[in-house]
Amino acid sequence: MWKLGVMLVIGMLVVACGGSDGSTGGEATDTAAVSATQTPDPCTLAGDAVLEAYFGEVFVGEPSEAGPIDSCTWRDANANSLLIQVASDHALTKPDPCEGCIALSYGDDGYAAESPFQSSATFVSGSSWYSVTTTGFRDDAASIAALGETIFTNATS
Repeated sequence: MWKLGVMLVIGMLVVACGGSDGSTGGEATDTAAVSATQTPDPCTLAGDAVLEAYFGEVFVGEPSEAGPIDSCTWRDANANSLLIQVASDHALTKPDPCEGCIALSYGDDGYAAESPFQSSATFVSGSSWYSVTTTGFRDDAASIAALGETIFTNATS
């Protein structure tokens, strides 16, 4: 289980060190329109209700990219964070064994996993790959799966 946590921390560090795409991020919205050929801007997927629930306020996330993955991170003064990642034509890979993972009921395939430090839901829908990770909030697998479903709904509405 600790290996999954270490892998998630390394993934977050890689994303945090990625360059900016030059966009300003924009304000959080409750929906995101996406054409069939592009992935949604991850900074539009959380929505005001999610930001209020996690941080107690709505604020603009910090966009970044690492290779083919576009990301947006919201972080509070205590280093608690929400990270949403989106990529096109990126394969879903599950840890093997995926201890503590639960299958998701939305998208084409996906799983949610929890750890004491980070929890994540990773799924694919069509040719788009999504990952939603919280750090410091102690989300259990069911909670992070529900957050992933909100992101899925916002991305596909």
